[in-house]
Amino acid sequence: MEEAITQHPHATGTVTRPRRPRTAVSRPGRPAAPRRGAVPVAVPALTALALGLWGIDRRNSMWRDESVTYQVAHRPLGELWGLLGEIDAVHGLYYLLMHAVFAVWDGGPTALRLPSVLGTALAAAGVGAIGARLSGPRAGTLAGVVFAVLPITQQYAQEGRSYALVTAGVT
Repeated sequence: MEEAITQHPHATGTVTRPRRPRTAVSRPGRPAAPRRGAVPVAVPALTALALGLWGIDRRNSMWRDESVTYQVAHRPLGELWGLLGEIDAVHGLYYLLMHAVFAVWDGGPTALRLPSVLGTALAAAGVGAIGARLSGPRAGTLAGVVFAVLPITQQYAQEGRSYALVTAGVT
């Protein structure tokens, strides 16, 4: 605990007394102010989420690698396991995740891309948190938002592959 040294104008010595920690006070009827630490995490995450969801279905079209993910994730588990023993083992965990996603909701390209959108939002939140820790809340918020709006980030946010989830894991 910090100590404050104060000197009374009429005293010849100094008096040391403990400082009280500052606490947030909320007034009755008013919600407490949001924590400043939440802004560098929430703003980039919400920005990435909004941008990632915008036009996520792309008129029900898929590109080649996405269609591979879609087809492999729809295979029965035994067949999927056999495939991973032969080829594409690097994507095995992702295919299993997508198999589970499609078991819960087979929403076509939207369901295929939604985990990537969520992974990008998580990565943007992580960039914001790291920036806030290193340089303060304003820098963290800016870093997370810049990450979220980069064209390459948005490309992988709407791609039915594992790239966004790997980015979130690394972040």
